[in-house]
Amino acid sequence: MSTKAHFSSACERNREPILAELKEIIKSDDAVLLEIGAGTGQHAAFMAPTFNNLSWYPTDTRDKLAGIEHWRQQANCERIQLPRVFQVGESDWPVGSGQADMVYTANTFHIMPADLVAELIQQAGENMTKEARFVVYGPFKYDGDFTSASNRDFDEQLKASIGHQGIRDFEWVDELFQHAGFRLIKDISMPANNQLLAYVKTG
Repeated sequence: MSTKAHFSSACERNREPILAELKEIIKSDDAVLLEIGAGTGQHAAFMAPTFNNLSWYPTDTRDKLAGIEHWRQQANCERIQLPRVFQVGESDWPVGSGQADMVYTANTFHIMPADLVAELIQQAGENMTKEARFVVYGPFKYDGDFTSASNRDFDEQLKASIGHQGIRDFEWVDELFQHAGFRLIKDISMPANNQLLAYVKTG
């Protein structure tokens, strides 16, 4: 593996549980999955080969693209598309409007500023069509409370590192999705005190 291909141990640990849930959400006739914040590119490299008819579009900030491309080449899966730049608040929607059957993002909402989380969900609502799904993986609070002491500690670390970071309230995120035309279809507890939220576009 080239030294330019960054490695995340968290991606290595969570990829199989996430894939198991995606298999339940992705439909056989889905053609395009758009990944927001692909990070190292490990999820795309591991998951995309499982879905025979699905083209996987990894996106992230420009500085991440070389690493994603190295994982894409290692995967040797022609359905993984070339990584492309998408920076919420600065970039246009990275695929054609109505093209994405699914949007998938992992461990991004607690890293992004809250206003950009809201903007991403709004963009998705404007560019996704009925029955398209949006899947979010990561930690959340419920009724203002953390789901574990370790998540509380993690939230403190995030805020101490960069003030705009922090674990988001599920109720706030859910309201944003509802306003953008989505309905919650799954809220699944995952390993390491994370959740997987799945939404479907209703109109």
